[in-house]
Amino acid sequence: MGSSVSFRVLLFGVVFLLSGGGARAHDPFESTTLVRLGATTLELEVTMARSTALSAAKDGQPSPTFAPEDLDALRPLLLAGASGLFVLTQAGERLVPEAVSVSLNVEADVEWHVTYVRPLPGRLEIHALHVERLGHGYGSVLNFDFRPEPSPPVSLLMGADTRVQVNVPGASLIEGSGATLPPAAASVFGPFLRLGVVHILTGYDHLLFLLGLLVVCRHGDQTFGLITCFTLAHSLTLAVAALGVFSLPGRIVEPLIAASIVYVGIENLVRHEEPKGRWLLAFIFGLLHGFGFAGALRGAGLGTAEHGLIGPLFAFNLGVELGQLAIVAATLPLFIALRRDPVRLRFGQVIVSVLVAVAGAGWLAQRTVFS
Repeated sequence: MGSSVSFRVLLFGVVFLLSGGGARAHDPFESTTLVRLGATTLELEVTMARSTALSAAKDGQPSPTFAPEDLDALRPLLLAGASGLFVLTQAGERLVPEAVSVSLNVEADVEWHVTYVRPLPGRLEIHALHVERLGHGYGSVLNFDFRPEPSPPVSLLMGADTRVQVNVPGASLIEGSGATLPPAAASVFGPFLRLGVVHILTGYDHLLFLLGLLVVCRHGDQTFGLITCFTLAHSLTLAVAALGVFSLPGRIVEPLIAASIVYVGIENLVRHEEPKGRWLLAFIFGLLHGFGFAGALRGAGLGTAEHGLIGPLFAFNLGVELGQLAIVAATLPLFIALRRDPVRLRFGQVIVSVLVAVAGAGWLAQRTVFS
């Protein structure tokens, strides 16, 4: 009975990951916004994946991606949708944009520039209206550049948490109750820690890759070894990319991550016994996944003068590891229970591996053919 229940729970978990990860396979924070305070203006630089941007412009309606050459045809729709991205209010009055432009950046993501007259000194509320419209599982990273004044720390908006308040100029970020946060060096630790946890728990491609590795493990020490190799590898490339030593653009990293998922799923099916040398596979592909993690950090403003590098990098990586440990802790008892029934375990390994390979192939197509 126990193994039967565990088998159903495991399959339900895989189906849940597949159903939740179709449109946002890698990163729930598909929107990053830089709030830049100038001498006479305040500018929002909003960056989104093309499919997400189109959905945001259509009041949250699911939308396919579009080819870069279609930007000119869609420009009126995207410009009109800019007014529904954020609502800025001060003293009960809504700020009206002075200018709006839209273009594609080097990664072929949509980039809006929304310019306002600089607000008066005092409290300014920023409401991420598009986060509410795009619904559950979607989030946005809000970064600030108020230099030469101290900038508020990075803010992560998702779920019901869609509003932040800042003081213009020079005061710390105020959230919710209005309590002033500590100085920047300390105040960024919590947001970057949370970003790491959320990134791995909602990074469906990372989770399916790990599941594909672990589903064929038959011993606890092998499971621990795989997790250790994957952790060491992605921590290494995350640090290398964050320090500016070497990095890969998202248009290369994302398809390779999808390909790693396909490979793991197929290898599980081809090699009937527990594959040997999986620690090396986990390490090599972990290097790729680390570059993927680095993309989320760059969007959150890692390495800026206000946020620094070492503290946010450590906090984010710690968050990733905590989230990863939570996943392993949740799935390991299921694998242990299933090992008591070798027939059901083998059947489950085949089904899970097929689903992992199919999901990876779908993401690979999405990130290459349809990107």
